[in-house]
Amino acid sequence: MRFLTAVALALVMLGVPVDGVAQRNPLTTVSQINNVVVVIWDDDIEGNSEAQFTQEIENAFELGLLRTGIRLTPGYGPKLQCLVHTMQIPNDPRIAYSIGVSYHEVMVDWGSARRSRESGDPIDAGDSQIVATWSESTVGYMGKDVFSGTPLGEWCIEGFEIARFRASN
Repeated sequence: MRFLTAVALALVMLGVPVDGVAQRNPLTTVSQINNVVVVIWDDDIEGNSEAQFTQEIENAFELGLLRTGIRLTPGYGPKLQCLVHTMQIPNDPRIAYSIGVSYHEVMVDWGSARRSRESGDPIDAGDSQIVATWSESTVGYMGKDVFSGTPLGEWCIEGFEIARFRASN
């Protein structure tokens, strides 16, 4: 009898997810996205154009996303953000930067989702929020003479693509 009880318990436990195993990875289902570039520019940087630098990041980031086959959809919804913060190093010809890429999704609290499902009414916008569900970042520096936003925009999309590839395999 003990043996049958142990076998029954083992069978039941096979159907119980282990913490973390049943969680979905948000990067595996991305098919459309809103891309955003944010640049925080140090006013002490001379000889370089903030507008040109930002445009270079935006172009590289958007081109990289288009190559992935993901549809770009501006507005509310999933968002991929590339954030770059620049800083002139005092008494040094180099410019330091921190860079991060993050994936944001719209999340709804469980109570609001349940009420909406039961009533058939749409979810109130106040019951949702945008949450970063994945991110990656690094720091570095570039010489003023080669300071360009293109490699930083490419870094953002490459980090996202590598994470997406790992999530799918």
